[in-house]
Parts: sequence; structure tokens; C-alpha cells
Amino acid sequence: MVLDINLQLNVVMKALRDAVGPAVDPGNKMAVEQLQLSIATLNMVIDRLPLVRKCVRRALADTIEMAERISELDESNPLDPQVTRARAALLDPALDNEDLDVIRQDLLSRVTALFSHERRPDARRAMARAIVAASKPQTDMARAWCVNSGFELDPSVLPKIEAILDVP
Repeated sequence: MVLDINLQLNVVMKALRDAVGPAVDPGNKMAVEQLQLSIATLNMVIDRLPLVRKCVRRALADTIEMAERISELDESNPLDPQVTRARAALLDPALDNEDLDVIRQDLLSRVTALFSHERRPDARRAMARAIVAASKPQTDMARAWCVNSGFELDPSVLPKIEAILDVP
């Protein structure tokens, strides 16, 4: 058994290119397109795989920052226990990506619930502004992560994913 995930992905990509590709009927445009898309996706996975952990951790850190901003708008600081838990999770090297993402999703759910239950118009507006402002780093990271997909009108305006994640 080979534990090198990059090697395994490259083997699959080679099989798609060298064995499956020639067997696909060139007249079947959808099959040709899907094969190309599969190979491009595998290339992106190989390229991004080393960055996944940093991306998950950055997403959690950004969510913590947003939750802190939202919590500051309510004198009772209702998100403090979840923020404390999330901060501790960032410091725990034993937690895997899935654990970190569960904590991030829980924190987002609590922010959503707090916002949904807020009835004071001024407080709702302030919370909405904080949520929108906090969404920018996440959106920028997602766009940079997927830039190779070809959907950006001008990819040169985006920072590189490595810069966003502080990867040398």
C-alpha cells in the first residue's frame, strides 16, 4: 500500500490521461469535457492539498474574529464561551480539519441565531455590517483557492492563496 496521497492522485491522473482519455469517443463532447474537468480538478487538488490545513485554520480564525465583533455589540457577550472554545481549538495541534470545521460551523450557527433573534433595528444593522465585513476575507480566500477554475474575470486582481495563508 502506498501512503503518498500525491503519488496516488498522480497515478489516477495518468490513468485518466493515458488510458481513459484515448478511449473516450471524441464525438461525445460531454464525456471529453468531463474528462478534462476531472483532470483539471485533480491538478487543483494536488496543488492545494498542502494548503488545506492552513485554509481550515484561517477560516476558523476569521470566524472567531467575526464572532468577537458580533459579541461586542451585545453587552452580555453571548458568544464568549464558543469563542473561547474556538480559540482553544486553534491552539490544539491534535484536532484534525474536520474537528476544526465542526467548531467553525457551530460558531457560525450561533452567530446566525444571535442575529436572527435580534429585534432592535440599530443592533441588527450593526450586526449585519459586521457580518458583511467579516465575509470579505472568507470570500477572498475562496476566490483565490479556486482561481485556477477560470471563473475570475481578472485573476490578477486577486492575492495568491499562499499570500492569504501566509505561506512562504
